[in-house]
Amino acid sequence: MIGRVDGQVVLVGGAIPGEHVQARIDRVGKGVAFAETVGVDEPSSDRRTAFADPSCGGCTYSHIAYPRQLEIKGQVITDAFARIGRLTLPSVVTVKASPEHGYRMRARLHLRGGRLGFFREGTHDLCDARATHQLLPETCDTRSSGWRRGSNRSARTRSMVSSCPRT
Repeated sequence: MIGRVDGQVVLVGGAIPGEHVQARIDRVGKGVAFAETVGVDEPSSDRRTAFADPSCGGCTYSHIAYPRQLEIKGQVITDAFARIGRLTLPSVVTVKASPEHGYRMRARLHLRGGRLGFFREGTHDLCDARATHQLLPETCDTRSSGWRRGSNRSARTRSMVSSCPRT
């Protein structure tokens, strides 16, 4: 989410629009600072316990109730058209809901040290794909057992694209 400190734009991970949070600045880029929420003084009614590590790919909004996630994503798209494309849309974009869990039909998974998962943002550290709720549990079961049986354990890293049709 976006905040300002003394006129400086600060992108704050783990916050929800309208909340008052305590944040730690991790790095400063050209014209923007990047921070992580370390405490929530006034939580949003849309705040929920994140079901996975928010830095795990695809879990950026996992601490936000799903209907609010859809609203925020629509606002982000509308803002991008206005700010980057210099196009004013007639209304805020409505993001169509998908199943909240098991919604991904394709995923790139990585194998490291016998573990299969997604990379955390900006790293090559693995996080558990099952914990993110992006894949169906059956997909995780199938992919995990397949790698255990047929994988070359001496390989440091492997990538796999998982595709599965919905039933």
